[in-house]
Amino acid sequence: MAQIPGIKVETEKVVTNILFFDVSGTGLTAPVVSERLKAKNVLANPYDSKLIRMVTHLDVDRAGCERALHALCEVVKTGARG
Repeated sequence: MAQIPGIKVETEKVVTNILFFDVSGTGLTAPVVSERLKAKNVLANPYDSKLIRMVTHLDVDRAGCERALHALCEVVKTGARG
């Protein structure tokens, strides 16, 4: 995720299954990214205008994480064009 242009993850702060990441470098707000992810069946909660919170659960496998990552890449790539 940290390799996606415009996404900032403070990896040293990730110690649980909860991940916060900053999308401000994408030119999109967290609520916009969250809505676009939801349209791709990926749930991510905007924490404020630039931070998003994602949580894995025991029923989310590696393939699910990869699908969410791919969706995030697509959302960020389309940018403001939407």
